[in-house]
Amino acid sequence: MDLIFAVVIFTFTLTIIGIMWLHINNGLSSSYGSAQGISYLQAGAMSDILLSPGSPADWQGAVTATNSLTWKGVFPGIEYAGGGDQISAPKLYALMSMASSNYTATKPLFGIGSDYYVVITSPGQGIGNITIGRNPQNSNATTILVDRRSAELNGNPVWVDVEVWFNSTTGAG
Repeated sequence: MDLIFAVVIFTFTLTIIGIMWLHINNGLSSSYGSAQGISYLQAGAMSDILLSPGSPADWQGAVTATNSLTWKGVFPGIEYAGGGDQISAPKLYALMSMASSNYTATKPLFGIGSDYYVVITSPGQGIGNITIGRNPQNSNATTILVDRRSAELNGNPVWVDVEVWFNSTTGAG
């Protein structure tokens, strides 16, 4: 009789723990969203910062590309301060140098935790691909989320693809 009572209590306890776990897990999912949903937001937010003049507007002159300590408080937008979707070559080259020097330190500048890859292409205009960040194809990415925007570089129309990617279902880059 004691054995039956112990099995019933044990089963009841496991059932309660399972129900509570499911409830907590569902609450976290609805509060924070899925990893993929968060990464979509990160891709859009990164595109917003990237395709802006940045802050300060002349940030490329205020940073040393090889010294991430000088990047504090910088939002590295690559457009001219006048707007109009015109990409500033000096800002673009500064960001490329920063990402080459210390890729990991550039992620917080865009407010993202995932890995990223920016590809700038010009359809039929003779401008080769310009890339910034880590190529997800070379890193066995399991999920790649792309935010595509249009802009101009040296008077040519270009596509700016911001790819936010990760290697697992948890969204960790």
